[in-house]
Amino acid sequence: MSRSAPATTCRPRRGISLVEMLVVIAIGSVVMGAVVSGAATLLSVNGRVKNRADAAEQVDLLVRRLRADLHAADQAQFDDEATELVLTSPQEEEVRYRFEPGGGVRESSEGALPFRLPAGATVACDAGQTSAPAVYQLSITLDATHSLPIAARLGSARRLLAPGGSP
Repeated sequence: MSRSAPATTCRPRRGISLVEMLVVIAIGSVVMGAVVSGAATLLSVNGRVKNRADAAEQVDLLVRRLRADLHAADQAQFDDEATELVLTSPQEEEVRYRFEPGGGVRESSEGALPFRLPAGATVACDAGQTSAPAVYQLSITLDATHSLPIAARLGSARRLLAPGGSP
């Protein structure tokens, strides 16, 4: 006869050990650190892209307004030392653009309108003083590789209308 081993009851294991818990916490910490680091990087990049887009929009608005003012003006005078552009309309109304580091202001009878330019941007003009119907040329240099030429014929806005104000 064979003898059988006494029957032992196996109880299922309950809970987890302290070592297992520490391993899970360590892995979770590494994963959370990577997620937080990635989120911080994305927010930083998003902020830089938004600032560049805002700056590009500001420069575009400035260029469009400057062209319109040049078209409406009869005379233009640019002062290199003061980096100021003075536009005079046939009605003797003046529009002044003052360019400063990082921005400037457009002053007219409508009031003052500030604008921003990217850091390091410069404004230059080839001609100091010009009268209509000459083409006036300005250049806004944003950085070493980007420059925006602005050319507009002085007084061309009023030439679009026939005498009497109708097209």
